[in-house]
Amino acid sequence: MFKLKQLLLASLVLIGGCILVSTQVKARQCFASEPGDSRDFGFALALSDSYLAVGDPEANRVVLYSKANGRWSRTGEILPPEGSAAAKVGEGFGYDLDLDGSLLVIGAYTERINQLGVSYSGGVYKVLLDSPAKVERIDATDTGEISGFSVAADDGLIAFVIGASPPGYWNSRVELWDSGEVEQITPPTDTGISDLDMNNDLLLVGTLSEDAAAWLFDLSSPNMPPQKLAAPEYKYIGSVVAISDRFIAVGSLEDPPRTTLIMALKDGSTVLLDGFGYLSLAGNLLARAYPTTEDHEQQARLEIFDLTNLSNPRLIDKRWGISRAQLKDNLLVTTRKTHSGMQICVEQRT
Repeated sequence: MFKLKQLLLASLVLIGGCILVSTQVKARQCFASEPGDSRDFGFALALSDSYLAVGDPEANRVVLYSKANGRWSRTGEILPPEGSAAAKVGEGFGYDLDLDGSLLVIGAYTERINQLGVSYSGGVYKVLLDSPAKVERIDATDTGEISGFSVAADDGLIAFVIGASPPGYWNSRVELWDSGEVEQITPPTDTGISDLDMNNDLLLVGTLSEDAAAWLFDLSSPNMPPQKLAAPEYKYIGSVVAISDRFIAVGSLEDPPRTTLIMALKDGSTVLLDGFGYLSLAGNLLARAYPTTEDHEQQARLEIFDLTNLSNPRLIDKRWGISRAQLKDNLLVTTRKTHSGMQICVEQRT
């Protein structure tokens, strides 16, 4: 682990193979994976001002980091409840994560090949990190449906995808959990749901099909039909989504398409941004990261864009080797594969 002791301000600075353009990096701490962490360490990330949750679904756990006196440290791990489906299956816990203050939502999902084909297991769990409360499963357990592969949380509200197996394809819907009460939301098309994000009573639902789109629901106006977000000239766009208080980002993990749709919430203006990958938004910044593909044709990389002038987004940071990234206010967390395992880095940005 290390710390940049001086504030770096430059229009072009080279740091460890990373080109930074007109950015400020105030402090960076890095953590190497430890014995017991699997190759899936860092598969999912969730970040708040005080906590960093790192999913390790192969090890069936979530590793927790906490911040005290401006420094991050590894403070423990979260395991599935004893006797739960995730504990019995032995893997998948931490497949997807989201943090809402001290509320951590954990998706558990795994696929297993057996003599009868492929079996699926999933579930959605919550835990309060600032209290001794136990990990609690919140999705229904007796429906025969699968959940846990996409979760989101905001202002105490939890959203997750649930559907028939294989998940993400057909007959899937979003369930909204609010203090034990559950409401169902289904996009107005017969496509499978692949990704979720929420912010300020807005729910963004990504779908997965050849003619996919994302759907924006205003939860404060339940009778209002959702807004469709799509780029008709591109197939499969909409499978990954992100939303902040200023922007919406809709993209894909497929190649093609090689594009990301950005929309400003203030006036509805849009732009198509070449490239694809996992998406994260905070303020005027968009982070887009993609892991190395199995055929190594696509190398892991992170791109950060300044969306202040939406008609001309500026690429302000590009780094190779970054497979996942998450923005939260002025914080950025990234994962990088090294010869000895995985490396997690947290840095302050403006």
